[in-house]
Amino acid sequence: MNIDRGRMYRVSAVADMLDVSPSTVYRAVESGALPVLRFGKAVRVPGHALAAWLDERIAVAAVQGGEK
Repeated sequence: MNIDRGRMYRVSAVADMLDVSPSTVYRAVESGALPVLRFGKAVRVPGHALAAWLDERIAVAAVQGGEK
């Protein structure tokens, strides 16, 4: 998966990339795990934050035995 670290992503685009529902992405946002920028009602995920969050999730999965 190629993530442009300089780009801002909509929640729906992040959900499509990860093949999950937007609700799943919003839960990560609301829990504080995935940093976002808010512009009024619009929510954007910075590419660098998305890449860092995914790297962290992959590392956790590897430690927990999720990566085979």
